[in-house]
Formats: sequence, C-alpha cells, structure tokens
Amino acid sequence: MINKPKSKTKKGCLITFLIVTIIIIISTLIPNNDNKKQDLVKDDIKSSEKSEEQLNSDLKAQLEREIKSIKEGVDFSSYSGTVESLQSELILFNMWGIVIGKGENSIDEEIKGLAAQLKNDVIQLQIKEFPILRHKYADILNKKMWEHDIEVSASGDKSKYLNLTGGIFAANKNKKEYQETIQEALMMFRFSQSRYRWYKGEDEYTYWSIYEGKDSDMVTFE
Repeated sequence: MINKPKSKTKKGCLITFLIVTIIIIISTLIPNNDNKKQDLVKDDIKSSEKSEEQLNSDLKAQLEREIKSIKEGVDFSSYSGTVESLQSELILFNMWGIVIGKGENSIDEEIKGLAAQLKNDVIQLQIKEFPILRHKYADILNKKMWEHDIEVSASGDKSKYLNLTGGIFAANKNKKEYQETIQEALMMFRFSQSRYRWYKGEDEYTYWSIYEGKDSDMVTFE
C-alpha cells in the first residue's frame, strides 16, 4: 500500500541540512567494486599468457580446490560489522561465479562436471547467506541512522523487506532522495522492497520494488 502523508511545515534550511547529512552517511554504506574490477582485468592478462593445456590444468585444480573448501565448511563470521565486510562475501560469491562460468565454457567434460558440482554448492550457500547479509546490512544502517531518529529493520520471509521509519519520511521528496541514495546497495543485497513510514505502527507505507530475482541467481558484478 502507498501512503501519502500530509506534509508538515518545517524550517527549510534545517530540513535540507538534515537530509544532506543523512544522505552523506548512507552514501558510505554503498559498496564499491572498482578494485575488484581492476583485479579481474589483471587476472585476464595473466591468463592470456598461458597455454591452453596449462589453463585447463589450472582451472581443474581451482575447481577442485573450491569444492573442497566448501565441503570442509566456509567461515563467513568475519563478514560482519561494516558494509565493506559484507561486500567481501559478495565478492567471494562473484569469484566462484567466474570460475564456474569458465568451467561451463570448457570443452573438457571433467571440468564441466566439476563446474556443475561447484555451482550447486555455491547456490546452496547463497540461499543460506543472502538473508543473513540483508539482516546484517539493516542492522548497520539502523546504527548509523539512530542519532537521526530513523529506525531501520529487515522483515518478511528471508529478510526481503527493508523498513525505514522516521518523521522525515512524512514528505515524499525525502523518501525519493533516500531511495535514490541506497538503491544500488539494496539491489546488491537483493532486497525485494524498501518500505518507508513516518511513524512507528503506521499501517500504510510507501514502497519501492527492487530485486525481482532469486537468491539462487549467480552473483555477477557488471
């Protein structure tokens, strides 16, 4: 449901300053992929210098190594506390996706089989981990926004909904500006909706639809 609250009279300069300040804070919670992209380019350059036989041998060894590491158990406990830490887990999933893609494109049937096995293992991990990542992200945002009287939480099946509650959201303009600021991060962590209320207990809310896929979709950084 979309709530269209009545606008309240505020001192313009104070509200503008508050909005800008909070948006700057939220901007620090948006993951950055530039370093990861540079690393991938370097890896591609190194790979082009190897023979096809050596590349296949390396790929097979890497697939077997990743399958073994998942079987032994991956410790995700360090991916907490900051958005950068949460992003590190997404980068790990992305790395697995790249390795899987290379294996799927191989003409070697053994490598293809290993890629299929790793893909199944990674999908199961993603289904388990994405709800945890969303919950952690909501907690981080809530702590950042507490001093600005904004409450943030994740709810719904698998923590798919991000709820933002605060008096500042009595104005639709403020909701739109907040949404534009955090849209990228919410898409990355695969929230299906963001919901804005201007007071706790309000039945109606303004919402934006975000990620429409599944947590089982392979992670890719464009």
